[in-house]
Amino acid sequence: MNYMPGTASLIEDIDKKHLVLLRDGRTLTGFLRSIDQFANLVLHQTVERIHVGRKYGDIPREIFVVRGENVVLLGEILSGERERETALQWNANVQRRQICVFIDVSPEQ
Repeated sequence: MNYMPGTASLIEDIDKKHLVLLRDGRTLTGFLRSIDQFANLVLHQTVERIHVGRKYGDIPREIFVVRGENVVLLGEILSGERERETALQWNANVQRRQICVFIDVSPEQ
């Protein structure tokens, strides 16, 4: 995979399901269909999730255009087999990092 500067790096994410957190606190999930140089997004089959305490409700929004300056966070939502593979890789990395060496630094007597 080659590095592409700016929003061009998101071209590989088109047609994948994403979570978008907006500046006003709204949370959207949907399929990324288009993006431009200003990070404006077009989401398809969009659902807005509203959180109240520990409960939530989903509102279908269908096609949703998001102005780039309102995006706080954009991340791909993995599904099915890819999610399991990623979780296994993440667990393996965490287990490797949990191996620690403890050194006694108490003063000698």
